[in-house]
Amino acid sequence: MEKRIGRNKSNIGVLGEDIALKWLISKGFSLVTQNFKTYHGEIDVIMQKDGETYFVEVKSINISRGTVGNIDPRDNFTHTKSEKMGKAIEYYLMKHPKIKSFKTILLCIYIDQVSKQAKVRYLENPILN
Repeated sequence: MEKRIGRNKSNIGVLGEDIALKWLISKGFSLVTQNFKTYHGEIDVIMQKDGETYFVEVKSINISRGTVGNIDPRDNFTHTKSEKMGKAIEYYLMKHPKIKSFKTILLCIYIDQVSKQAKVRYLENPILN
């Protein structure tokens, strides 16, 4: 997996997805696909574990900028984003009718680029509209 470290917002997102994927694999998940795009939205990562399918949304922030007290990655999982993810999941399930059950995960990644460390917060089944 390629590391794409930078200072702008989009690169923090890419780095966060890389960290999330490695973290999930270390917890026994296996990758199905990454960045599944539909007309309605995107699913960052689709994983499997113990026969269950997991749809994963990754939200990342750079805490080395001193924003950790004011901003939480969960704040970026808006109603609109939740709605789009729900529609993307519906489309994916329509294309893969053998999937009978699934779970959703919101992974919040707190990245400190100065110390080159990250913390992962795992939230299962965030509200999807």
